[in-house]
Amino acid sequence: MVKASYLGGLSFLFLSSIVMVSPGGDDKKTDRPETIHIGIMATFYRDHPEEDVKTTVESLRDLMLAQTGFKGDPVKVEGVEKLADELTKNKLHLGVFFGHEFAWIFPKHPDLKPLLIVVNQFPYQRGYLFIRKEDNFTSFAQLKGRSLALAHHTPEPCRLFLDRQCQDLGMKLEKFFSKVTHPDNVEAAFDDLVDGGVDAMLVEEAAMNSYKRRKPGRFAKLKELAKSPQFPAAVVAYQPSRWNEADLKSIRDALLNAHQNPEGRQLLTLWRLTGFEPVPTDYEKTLKAIDKAFPEPKNSEK
Repeated sequence: MVKASYLGGLSFLFLSSIVMVSPGGDDKKTDRPETIHIGIMATFYRDHPEEDVKTTVESLRDLMLAQTGFKGDPVKVEGVEKLADELTKNKLHLGVFFGHEFAWIFPKHPDLKPLLIVVNQFPYQRGYLFIRKEDNFTSFAQLKGRSLALAHHTPEPCRLFLDRQCQDLGMKLEKFFSKVTHPDNVEAAFDDLVDGGVDAMLVEEAAMNSYKRRKPGRFAKLKELAKSPQFPAAVVAYQPSRWNEADLKSIRDALLNAHQNPEGRQLLTLWRLTGFEPVPTDYEKTLKAIDKAFPEPKNSEK
């Protein structure tokens, strides 16, 4: 059975889409790079073995070189400031951030621009906290000392929402809950909650809707205790001075049309993505709102 990772899939989708990019036109704003260096925030690696991702990246480099002669170099970057700095200093061509991460660096790096957003059904991400209907909890504070299911591959914005809920009560997540389990997938986490194995579980919206469709009877036994605001979608960012317009358009078009070729559709399905989409007109507004509601932690990686 193939084990899929969001990060590996994102890297694969990036590069297999960019394989279809043709050389740029006559716009000479900057030289066309021989290698596209793509920085991906380390937070995308959560729950994924580094060796699995390394193997995927190496195979992609071989694929690109064999088919196009155009090298691709996706790299893991630790810390939002480091990724932003390397984009600003032209050490990287593209950077992939979760939406809230881009919101944190955007005021300090207004030169960086969103190229596309990365979506799974919705142009945003939102977390939901569920409990059983039969339980009498009416607030998050009442879950203190209880157990929580947090499935592997739960998106980072959902985790941030949960962390801040605990911090608002003066505690860290691992101290607030008596036990935190990590089921392999969201369905297992939901089932554990329904069956009484845990007292609460956290899920993002697309996965919640999927479980509701698959198991409506079991889902009906649960109720929502809390939900996060809409976090801006993950984003592909770039430094405009690094690109000529023709090459930038080629890459944008290749990623937007990834779902129209067999390889792209297969990868989107396998890694639970619906694709890349144009940046919403209110994206900058949502960045400012989420930065205000969930400011960057003072002890975050720089």
